Amino acid sequence: MKSLITIRKLLLFIAAPILSLTLLTACGDDDGPVTPPPSEDLNLVELTQSDENFSILVDVIVELGLDDDLASGEFTVFAPTNAAFNALPDSVL
Repeated sequence: MKSLITIRKLLLFIAAPILSLTLLTACGDDDGPVTPPPSEDLNLVELTQSDENFSILVDVIVELGLDDDLASGEFTVFAPTNAAFNALPDSVL
């Protein structure tokens, strides 16, 4: 019985600090960039036009005539940046 109590105390003294350390590091402040939420006043086309990292995407949207369609609804888009477009072979665009 005494060994069971000793084991419980040992586990308490080991588990509590490890759990505390885990919680503290998990809740720590990561210094990465914080992306602000999209403005509800901008539609998809206006939002991409407002960021120079999406200028090639905007050009493609306008060239394909999709600007009016994409401006008139709620869409979730995984938008490639200019860097992604620039990584494509020249024959693709």
